[in-house]
Amino acid sequence: MIKELFTEKNKILEELNEKEKKLYQVERNIQKISADANDTSKSLKEILVVRDHSRDGIELLSQKTEYLKMIDEFELLKKPSKKDYPTFKPHNSDLHDLTNKISDVLKEWGFPGNNKIDFEEKSYDLKIDGKLRINNGKGVRAITHTAFKVGLLIYCREKNLPHPGFVVIDSPLLTYRDPIKNPTLGALTEDEMILKKSDLREKFFKHLASVSKLGQFIIFENIDPPADIRNYAKVTIFSGNKDSSIDNNRAGFFPDRKSENK
Repeated sequence: MIKELFTEKNKILEELNEKEKKLYQVERNIQKISADANDTSKSLKEILVVRDHSRDGIELLSQKTEYLKMIDEFELLKKPSKKDYPTFKPHNSDLHDLTNKISDVLKEWGFPGNNKIDFEEKSYDLKIDGKLRINNGKGVRAITHTAFKVGLLIYCREKNLPHPGFVVIDSPLLTYRDPIKNPTLGALTEDEMILKKSDLREKFFKHLASVSKLGQFIIFENIDPPADIRNYAKVTIFSGNKDSSIDNNRAGFFPDRKSENK
């Protein structure tokens, strides 16, 4: 019995030794295949990068070709005549309500005159006390253009009409410029002189603050604002002057990326 067990033991050891050899060979084959697979995977990744880059380039070329085609088609188009322009004909009641809002805004600002506003259909412009807005001086045109924007915001809010919710205003108080410092703008016209003598500058900012719940007002202006403006508005000074005594001093509307990264 013992002899048989020894015989069986030796047989099992021989089989174990043989299987270990086969296992070793299998493991070597796996390592070799894995190395080849890694090389293939790396090559595949490189090929995919080149493919994607080429695909993007082809797509850009296709877009360029399409845009050039659109430009050629656009250049061949005949310039429309006045009779081809769309007809703008809002309801008289809507125009009446809108012009009344613009008139109310000008009155709040203390704009000189009766501030009777009409809409001129031929020129698509406003008439103020019987005079076309375009026939005024630069400063008067600037403030009346601003009044239109503000009046339109108020009108849209009261009528529950769509509006982006902000108004960007560029140099509305041009009338208060210094002709000596701004020679390119020319001397003040008679209507600008009348406006400059009014207190519109002070009333202008306070009125916008009073209706700020209706939307945001972003104003770019070169003149000095009222002394108490920081009580109801955020003021940022844009200047090339690096004087640290100036609060919120920046060179322009968009912050300097270098200063942001510090």
